[in-house]
Amino acid sequence: MKVFKLCLPFLKKYKAQLIVFSLLSIVTGILGVFLPYFGGMFIDILTENAELDIIIRFGLYLLLISILMIIVGYLVNRLQVKILTHGSFYFIRYVLEHLKGINILYLSDKQISFIAQQSTSDINALISFCVGVISGTIIRLATVIVLSIVIYSIEPMLSLVFLVVLVLYSVIFLIFRPIVFKVVMDAKNAQDGFFAHIYEYMSKIGFIKTNSIGEDYSAKLSGRFKTMFSKIRKQQDVTYLFGSADIAITTMTQVAVFIIGGLSVVRGSMTIGFFSILLNTSQLLHHAS
Repeated sequence: MKVFKLCLPFLKKYKAQLIVFSLLSIVTGILGVFLPYFGGMFIDILTENAELDIIIRFGLYLLLISILMIIVGYLVNRLQVKILTHGSFYFIRYVLEHLKGINILYLSDKQISFIAQQSTSDINALISFCVGVISGTIIRLATVIVLSIVIYSIEPMLSLVFLVVLVLYSVIFLIFRPIVFKVVMDAKNAQDGFFAHIYEYMSKIGFIKTNSIGEDYSAKLSGRFKTMFSKIRKQQDVTYLFGSADIAITTMTQVAVFIIGGLSVVRGSMTIGFFSILLNTSQLLHHAS
């Protein structure tokens, strides 16, 4: 993917941090599965009139998992901020060195402001996208593996349902992710161009009045606005279509869980606690996908 070819060289400087970041992301995904699992088991213990020491023990387990999730989440966020900011800094330095090698003798204040703002904004978006994909993929992979084991141990039939869901999500992700990223960046660039023209209009207001060319600048501003509006509308259409597909798959998954899990509870082959685990894990699987 071209985006990764652009930003990965600047992230490689923090290879060790990326490895630690990836490992902690895996831990985050696994802990996120254990919390609803222990919660469901705790419900079964309560319905069986368990002894007080067992209830306290499970409460401590849940508390320990929650504390670990907070600590690991804090470390993950710290590493992510460091990788993002330093990666962006080295990328910006590279752009500045590149500009020094270009045969440019003069840049106006407007050009300098626009290039600096555009470069910084685009670089931050690229680095954030790369780090987000890396961390997201690792967390999703770890979560899906653990969830698959949990779901199969509770209700093997639902494993097939979730396998189909994973395939659908993967196809949608592969199709829509590059498209969404492109339309978002196009909309952002159109907005930058529009506001840059506003800045140019305001900085040259005296020149415009003197030469009576206000209509020309207004026409150009209207053209920039139409372009920006078109890009923003396209972004909204694509993101709405992606969200609608996501909602449709989630709804079908929830219906399958309610029907298969509900019948298992009625037949007595599944407890209420494990049914609640299924409901929670289906939500986790949706987010992981």
